[in-house]
Amino acid sequence: PFHVARKAIDTVDQEGRQVKPNQKNGIKLEMFIFDIFAYAQNMKCFMVPRESEFSPVKNKPGQGKMDAPDIARADVSRYHLFLLKKAGLSIPKEQAPQQIEVTEENFNKDTTLKQFQALFVDGVPLFVLVLGETKVPTSSFSKLWKGSGPVSWCGDCNAALDVINKDLKTRSGGYRMLHLPVKRETYKGNPNHPYRVSALLGIKAVPTLFLWTKDGPLTNVTLGEQEAQDAKKVKKFFDFAFAYAAPQVEISANVSYDGENLQQLVAAYQANNEVKFPIVFA
Repeated sequence: PFHVARKAIDTVDQEGRQVKPNQKNGIKLEMFIFDIFAYAQNMKCFMVPRESEFSPVKNKPGQGKMDAPDIARADVSRYHLFLLKKAGLSIPKEQAPQQIEVTEENFNKDTTLKQFQALFVDGVPLFVLVLGETKVPTSSFSKLWKGSGPVSWCGDCNAALDVINKDLKTRSGGYRMLHLPVKRETYKGNPNHPYRVSALLGIKAVPTLFLWTKDGPLTNVTLGEQEAQDAKKVKKFFDFAFAYAAPQVEISANVSYDGENLQQLVAAYQANNEVKFPIVFA
């Protein structure tokens, strides 16, 4: 039997131009593995941990969606790291969250973002937040939410800061966030503001929140002024960011995934190497 899934499917008009529908316009016929259960003479089900057995791929990479190749690769790395730790590998302590502020006066269009990009470390997501200037340095991130009223001239930024901070407080992993505050007098009505015309930033409004990588921003993931105030969209953003930023760890197919062989390899590795990512057991 086929299962009907109604989807919004890209098509072309009579002129041959691509059209992206704003509502479901097509039917996708699907079949699932469990459809054969009724035909099996003898069947057993096993309950297995999701993290070691399942990471679906349904979307293109770099789109900010969880069921995608970039997240599946990260899930494999996390599982391999779990196996190595189980075999005795001692992992460096997780880095604490780090806040960095660069003022408009100190921002250099040629070097600032490249220097921040160079801070990339496997397993530690990078964020860039462009926002209205605040009463206290944004590098003192926790001081921005004390219930003492607005901290920025930008009302949307005040709302977004509250949502972003509340979500990050629920996360256990480390991260690095670059804050780029803008002054009202230099930003408002200025189409030539450096952050508006920057090839990497190109902001349309404040606040704007970017997920940064060693290769620059993932533009399909960026949150604009309205999205950055939406708790569900902010959660989805950080869910993807922390999943995407897994440490690069690989146990090749010719190495036993568990048992005595892996324990011996881990012991030999630690005796002769500084433990740092990426880690490859070939």
